[in-house]
Amino acid sequence: MRVLLLVKKEAFIQSHAVKPPSAQHASESTPPLHASSRPSEHWITGSHGNLRLIWEELEPDFSQKIQLVFVSIQLYRVYLTAKMGFPGSLRVFVLVCLLAVGFRSLEADNVNTETLARIIQFFDDNYKKVEKNVRQYAVAINVPEDQCKINFVPDKNNFLTKEESSTNVINKIYDENVALYEGQELIAAGTLKKQKHTRHSESILMNPPESSPMTNLLNKKKDGCVVFYTYNSPCVQTCIDINGNYSILKMLERWSKQGGLKAFVFKDIWKFDQKKDLKENFKAITKYVPLYRCVSSETCYECVEGDNINLNCVQ
Repeated sequence: MRVLLLVKKEAFIQSHAVKPPSAQHASESTPPLHASSRPSEHWITGSHGNLRLIWEELEPDFSQKIQLVFVSIQLYRVYLTAKMGFPGSLRVFVLVCLLAVGFRSLEADNVNTETLARIIQFFDDNYKKVEKNVRQYAVAINVPEDQCKINFVPDKNNFLTKEESSTNVINKIYDENVALYEGQELIAAGTLKKQKHTRHSESILMNPPESSPMTNLLNKKKDGCVVFYTYNSPCVQTCIDINGNYSILKMLERWSKQGGLKAFVFKDIWKFDQKKDLKENFKAITKYVPLYRCVSSETCYECVEGDNINLNCVQ
């Protein structure tokens, strides 16, 4: 999300309500934009001037817009109070500090990437199986939000403590006749052999959307932190094919409507997709939930921001 703040000094309206400017004023201060690309504008006005907020690429969450406006109103009121008693340079410093504190509360609505990297490492340490290569697997968790925020360090004493032992989970998910574990806060799957084809772990956890293991997991906590991790990225031909019988996109749409923190994560690019252009395919995921690539216990990349894709996610 990009937020632009503009302050005009001339008096406008003596109130602290959120109110759009007049058509004449808008035409003088804002360059014309095509209707499809016009950013959302909100004005906060007061006896000492008015503050214009322009935000672009905001997540489609109306409650977040309301929160942004509310925080901005409070900050502007404090700024007007400070303006009465501080010299110019100090007023600017105070305003910058207030904005940094206020908008940090919005950033707190995202999974902390350092904590996310540690969570993914926990999954690999406990549920990954290596034979000649790493066996494909996927897991999803629905845990309290504070376990996805800054400074949380997962271990066996404070994380997923209600689950069966990692040995039991591994035995279930890598049994190709079962390939599934469902617990209290954790679900996991390997691959399932069905006659002439192999069903992928992402599809096992997310289909059918109305009654999948993922649906059951989401229903257990409506405002938790939900992380879905697949070792290999979802395959383009099956998992991200909107018309396919094993597509995960319908489940992602269902997930997107639930509150709480969200992260869809992968580590390696699926071997049959390594030479494909993954940019648009990954955007099919981020249409619903944030997508990350975690490459170590310390590093996760957010793959898509606005219309831009992080090249670390596709190379």
